[in-house]
Amino acid sequence: MELGYDLFLDRSLMQAHFIAADVFAATSPLDQLDGTVDIIQASSFFHLFTRDEQLRAGAKVMKLLRHVPGSMIFGRQMGRPDGAGTDSSRPGSKVYWHDEESFHKLWNEIADRTGVKVDVAVEFEDVVFWNSSENIKDNQLRRLRYAVRLK
Repeated sequence: MELGYDLFLDRSLMQAHFIAADVFAATSPLDQLDGTVDIIQASSFFHLFTRDEQLRAGAKVMKLLRHVPGSMIFGRQMGRPDGAGTDSSRPGSKVYWHDEESFHKLWNEIADRTGVKVDVAVEFEDVVFWNSSENIKDNQLRRLRYAVRLK
């Protein structure tokens, strides 16, 4: 965060309050935000974890939301429209890429665990993923856009 201020020379302009925390910790600095946030943008985050870890992270993030209709979590991540699963092409990888059905199931399970009702919208962009730094070209890997809104 400090490097960002130095890089963009915006320390005097930027009035944000950053919180560094472990989303999997039993208690963390995030706890001070429980029930106070209306909108959470979470891009390139959930797909980094196993499905079980996504359940845990999703429940924590859901806990941050103010429980009123319209509060939401939205973003984008990588997914596979041809079926959900773990990336086995890289040794030690634990990412879990969803298809539309599995993404809906994940967030409905999180909603059940946290006692809220949600409306889940998900769609894939029609762009083939290419990561030149890892030399990955996967004709089925797509960017998935989503919004999870409280009812």
